[in-house]
Formats: sequence, C-alpha cells, structure tokens
Amino acid sequence: MRPMRILFVVGGASQTVGGHVISSITLANYTYQRNYDVGLLLSPLKSHLPELDRCRFPIYYKDCLPFKGAILNRPWDILEVVRKYRYQIIVAMDWYAAMYAGLASVCGKIPVIQVIAGGKGPPSSPLNLPGIVMFSEELMQSVPEKYQIPGENFILSRGRVDFEAFRSSSNHHTTEENLGFHQGSPRILSISRLTMEKAPAISALFKQIEEYAKHKPIQCIVIGEGIARSMLEAEADKIMEATDHRAEIRFLGGFRVNQNHLRQADLVVGQGRTVIEAIASSVPAAVAGKDGYFGLVTPESLPELAVSNLTGRNLQPFSSLLEDIENLPKYKQSEQLIVYNLAFQMYDANLGAEALEKAIDCLLRFYQDKKMSRLKLAKIWLEGWYRGLSSFFQIRIKS
Repeated sequence: MRPMRILFVVGGASQTVGGHVISSITLANYTYQRNYDVGLLLSPLKSHLPELDRCRFPIYYKDCLPFKGAILNRPWDILEVVRKYRYQIIVAMDWYAAMYAGLASVCGKIPVIQVIAGGKGPPSSPLNLPGIVMFSEELMQSVPEKYQIPGENFILSRGRVDFEAFRSSSNHHTTEENLGFHQGSPRILSISRLTMEKAPAISALFKQIEEYAKHKPIQCIVIGEGIARSMLEAEADKIMEATDHRAEIRFLGGFRVNQNHLRQADLVVGQGRTVIEAIASSVPAAVAGKDGYFGLVTPESLPELAVSNLTGRNLQPFSSLLEDIENLPKYKQSEQLIVYNLAFQMYDANLGAEALEKAIDCLLRFYQDKKMSRLKLAKIWLEGWYRGLSSFFQIRIKS
C-alpha cells in the first residue's frame, strides 16, 4: 500500500520569518519520518533557513501572502500543486493557508487539516471540521466558544520543536557563529522579530537591564530584524548613556540561530519558540512579552507560561532579571534538567507529528461518515466566513 501524500501549506510568511514557518518545516520533516509522502508549499523566503537544507521531500515556492485579489488566485495555486503531484491531504499551517486551502478543498474535495499556531487566535473563524490542531491551551479555551465550534473538533498539541537538533553536546562554536560576548558581565541574548507588535517585549527586557545596570555591568545582544529596529536602537542608546555604559546593548540583525549561538548566553530572553529552543539547548530561558518581563522558566512557572504559548499573557511576573541572574547558579544545579524534561514532554516535534496523524484520522472518518460532497464543503466554508464576519462586526461595535 502506497503511503499517504500530505501537502503542508504555509500562507503567512513575511519579510521576517516567524516561528510558525519553522514549526511548519519541522512538523513536515517529522511527518515525513513517519513514512508519509510529504511536500511543503510556502512563499519565497527573504532569508536562508538551514532547516530547509535538511528536508528530504519536495518544496514548492509560490507567493501565498495575502493581497487584494488573493482569495481568487491562491486557492488555484494550491489546487494546482495538489493535482499535479497527487496529494491527498492538505495541512494548512496558519489561518491564511486554511482560508485558501479551504476554497481549494471545495473545488477538489481535498481534506484540509487546520493548524492554529499561536497568538490570540485566527482573525476569522476556522472551518467547522474535525481535526483542528491548536498550539496552546489559551486557544483551546477561547476559539471554540468564540466561533461556536464543538470542542471535540479541536486537538491540543504543543509539539513543534526538533529537540534532537538542539541536543548536540558540543559547547564550541565557529568563528562565524561567535556573537561577540565577553566574560566581564552577565550575557543576555534576546531573539525576536523586531516588529511593532513584538517591540514592547524587548522594551520590557530593556527596562530590566536598565534597572540591573544601575549598580552592575550587564551585556545584551539582540538578534532580529524588522521595522521597529531603529526605535529599539534609540531606546538602547538612552539606556546605555543613562547607566554610564554599564549596560551594553548591541543589535546583530536577523539570522537563524542554532544551539551554538544560544549556548554563548547566560540567559536567553524571548517568547514562544525562542524560549523552547533555548531550553532544548540546555540554556536558561526567561519570558518577556508585551505585558512585561515574566522571569526565568522554572518547573513551577512553565505550566502556567505554557497556557499562553510562553508569552506571559494574563500572568503576573514570577521574578525580575536581577533575581534571575542571582539565582542562575542554583537553577543550573537543581532545576535546569527538570525544566528540560518537562519541555521535552510538552514541545517535542514527535508529539506534533503524532497529533497530526490523529487529526488526519478524525477528518478522514468524518469525510467517510458524512459522505462529503462539494456542496457540503461549500456550506461549511460559507458558514465559517459568516461566523468570522459576525465576530468581526461585534468587535467593531463594542470598540
């Protein structure tokens, strides 16, 4: 029996590569390792991702980004790849991919698995079909009620990080990988897209650095690119001047980090995937989100931080940067391995691939039981749009 052919579709890539793109590549790779025929369809990327070099399956590049008229063109682009290479299942890795793939599924009767990756949820309703995969408990709690979709249609799966790739025991880095830290003060590494949406999280870290640097030297390197970079650089310059340069803050631009980069830091600060990758590399990690600095990820704080995809939403801070730096020796000795094991049990990509298998099984049984036709699929798609528009107008009226 020939293996099932599955096409992963990424619709929301942009100028700066977000975590969901890397998650898509990782899950496609782990699904391939489970003896499926896998393909990956995504927009051309502005920067190189080493993860793509490790893929042993076809990668198709088509512009999947939203723009005026995309709703008429993108479904046909997806359907063209599906039909030409005879894929049997689409895994839509973000809301835009699901919207376009949903229309393609109506035309081609191709089952679509919807993945809702993070943030506060999709801007409109998912399709009311079984096997919707969610990355966080926060979404599991909010999306079904918001869009009136039965809870049994959703599957919680946080697994999306290749722990094996970050597990390498080497502590050595090449000259090209050297970030430029020195040994004279604590080394903080911040990794984030420098968008206006992400900027408040970095500002929250900078406030903590400024407070620490009132009395002691500290260094911070920021890796990331985006339209907020110049604003954040100006903020960093003011902090360095105000602390008589006891705070050193440098921006290196955007590039994909690996475990060798991460292990040069005493503490990695970020949110979402950045935090998980640091933990997978056996490096202490802390969460900073738009609502502030939430502190070092510990066995006690990890379950609470995981609810909102490691962003700190709706939580109070667990600790300050000053407290975290002082506690690092004790943390490394008694808690770091516990945090690693907990994170592995929650976020390893094997779990994500397993959840996708479950989602596919649920969806295919639904198609068979309901004898799905194009008419029935079109009805589900139109109902999804109606729920999404109703929710949008309710929000506008309330605001």
